[in-house]
Amino acid sequence: MSAAALYGASFAITDPSGLPVAEACFIQSSACQVTASFSDASGNPFTPAALSYRVDDVTSGEPIVPWTPITPAASITVVVTSVQNALLSLTRLFEEHQLTLQITDGSGNLTYAPARWLLRRIFGPVPGDVAGGIWTAGSDVTADS
Repeated sequence: MSAAALYGASFAITDPSGLPVAEACFIQSSACQVTASFSDASGNPFTPAALSYRVDDVTSGEPIVPWTPITPAASITVVVTSVQNALLSLTRLFEEHQLTLQITDGSGNLTYAPARWLLRRIFGPVPGDVAGGIWTAGSDVTADS
């Protein structure tokens, strides 16, 4: 077994306020949080030497957020914004998005850990939605910052 396989991450996917959800499924263009805690093979908390994440649409493989470095800690939270959680497809009723963590240990070994959630299309105007031409942002809406 390689040294990289000795480290892992456990995930919690929550709504933007940090409240747990029964199922990791959100309405399109809803923000969510992905919290990861890291541990070694013995289950002890572990702080990676380096940490990066990316977000992708699972079905199409389309990148939503490119590899982005974050400050390593024993536990981290990544906010996936409503813009990043907009549906990409014009035809799918659901999309599955994935946040992948690249975890680097002190020896430079890499481990990858994925967390997935579903997004459900709703019908009618959805402010901020970028797919489907259903709604176009106008002067009455401000962008997420």
